[in-house]
Amino acid sequence: MLWHYSKKVGVLRDVGKIAVGDRILNKPSALTQKEYEIMKLHPERGATMMKDVAFLKPFIPYCLYHHERWDGKGYPQGSKGRKIPIEGRIVAVADTFDAMTSKRPYKSVIDSESAIAEIKKCSGSQFDPKIVDAFVQRFRKGKIEPLLQNYYAIEKNSIACPFCSTYSSFSNKAKTGDVLKCKVCHRCIKLVREHNQWLGELIPEAEMILEFFDEFKNSDNLLY
Repeated sequence: MLWHYSKKVGVLRDVGKIAVGDRILNKPSALTQKEYEIMKLHPERGATMMKDVAFLKPFIPYCLYHHERWDGKGYPQGSKGRKIPIEGRIVAVADTFDAMTSKRPYKSVIDSESAIAEIKKCSGSQFDPKIVDAFVQRFRKGKIEPLLQNYYAIEKNSIACPFCSTYSSFSNKAKTGDVLKCKVCHRCIKLVREHNQWLGELIPEAEMILEFFDEFKNSDNLLY
């Protein structure tokens, strides 16, 4: 049952980020302390959003505890060791691997081996050592990366939403700069082609509004 939920929680673990402004989510540089404190609210906000929906209640521990650390220096509760529910300990490792191997506004993509090395380095401090060992074993057996690669083999023209991780497909005629809209979080994503693969960049809502007005201003169909 735990693995069954873990496979589905990827879409929901960061749902609380809906309450975090795009200016913070898309900031290309380090967050200020004030911005970081706002970002740290997203696990609790996500859990609050789920608590009144019966079929989402089993997902709450994955969302609420996935930024806790084994050494007690995480958030939102600062829980330590086995006091962190196992759901949170599992997602903490998987989420970190996903973050390191995905393009984000503030960082570039790193290869899977480098990500694994970093996770192993943080075993016993940031992560539960037993969860790290299990994750690395599954990676070595080809059970982690192929999940993503097999998906791309079927849907070559697809990207993961940088906000909620939901996959979206697009036409063979797509080009860099085209914009998609995520069907789950409804955020706008710009297509980017790098290293012979498609990536998605989250577009700030303010930027979308400005682009709309620019297109409207230059249109031949203005209403007077």
